[in-house]
Formats: sequence, structure tokens, C-alpha cells
Amino acid sequence: NYDPKFVIIDNEKQGKFDNDLAMKEIIDSKYTDFIFDDFQGKGKIIEQKYGKFDFVWFDCGEAEDYKSFINEYWEICSEYVIFHNTYFNGKANINLKNILEGIGDSNFQWIDIIEPHKLSQGSITIIKKV
Repeated sequence: NYDPKFVIIDNEKQGKFDNDLAMKEIIDSKYTDFIFDDFQGKGKIIEQKYGKFDFVWFDCGEAEDYKSFINEYWEICSEYVIFHNTYFNGKANINLKNILEGIGDSNFQWIDIIEPHKLSQGSITIIKKV
């Protein structure tokens, strides 16, 4: 009865990927549910449909998006959450600050992976709930 799903929420316009064969294949896969919309305000609906998520990749560029995600989705993430763009010029940025403040006293472990040759968009933070 296991029905795994790769759920993508992206605010791109539907049809944008029509000429991208690789993306079209992902979108059309029976294992993929692609939601063409903003992620904000969808947490409860997504939890009702899919339950908890054991692996999440979060890749938004604005600091407020990280706050919104943590506030709305942290409780439905059951194990691993990977955040992109948490360092700038080798130092933790506001995104990482917002993540750590948002999860507060939760029991978690984390590791940062920083690409030293890039100033921005060169880091990920992996958080594991324990």
C-alpha cells in the first residue's frame, strides 16, 4: 500500500516547463505531484493529503520565506530538512538565523556544507529531527 510521492511546490506558471523534456517527465510522473503555487498557506492541506514528510528540500531566496516555512511546515517534517542558501561569503546569513530561531528548542542535529569558492548560493544546511 506504499504510495511514495515527490511533492513539488513551485510558484512558476503552469506550462513554463512544456519545452523542458526533463522537467515535463518529472511533472508527469506517477510519483510526482507538482503544485503550481506559492507554498505559503498550504501546510494544513498538504499535511491532510500526504501526512508527514521524511525528506524536504527547501530552496527559496528571501529571509521571510524561511520564517514562513518554519512556522507553517516544521511540524509536518518528520526527519530531514535541507535548506539551501544559508551562508554568504563563508558566514551564516539571515536565512540560517531565521531557521534556528524558528525551530527553537526542538530536538535536532545539523550540519552545514559550504562551498568555499562561492560567495552566495553555495551552501546547504541539513537538519535532522531526533
